[in-house]
Amino acid sequence: MLRLGLPQRRKRHLMIACQGEPFDIDEFIETLPDECATVSTFLSGIENEPNERPEPFFQPSRPTPVNAARIQYLFKHRLHDLPNEQRPPCHRDKEHAYVSMYGRMHWDKPAQTLTSGFGSMGQGRYVHPTRPRLITPHEAARLQGFPDYFDFTGVSSVTALREMIANAVPPPLTLSFVAEFIRRKLL
Repeated sequence: MLRLGLPQRRKRHLMIACQGEPFDIDEFIETLPDECATVSTFLSGIENEPNERPEPFFQPSRPTPVNAARIQYLFKHRLHDLPNEQRPPCHRDKEHAYVSMYGRMHWDKPAQTLTSGFGSMGQGRYVHPTRPRLITPHEAARLQGFPDYFDFTGVSSVTALREMIANAVPPPLTLSFVAEFIRRKLL
């Protein structure tokens, strides 16, 4: 996703079916930019939306009191990874390598893989990088590459909204393949 200009470390498996001339995926990948987008590139300017827009799309999940205290701890100590002793027993007492659970995003780095669990800090690094809260569905949609004009109003619930955003093929990925197809047809 990084090569597509999206600020996510997510890896995707793509199956490409072609009719006619073969599609050389390595050649296509070489056409993609090398720059690495960061969370700040996509979230800058909308940090205050939860205070300004009451619609569910612009509101973060409300953490439990204990998770709200964990978020405050991250900010108070200027941390991105919650220390093991601050985690709940189910994540603290077992051997694990999931340091991103209960973590805070880095403003100047790509985000981890965005899943439908972005409404819970116990499911990944979903604490906003500069605000003591979880990311909003709008911010998650931006990290997936959805333009702000994309309309999610027909989605029936916040859970369905999270699933739709996180499970979607990012629009820039589709656009890249369409652009490559058009380029090949015009050559």
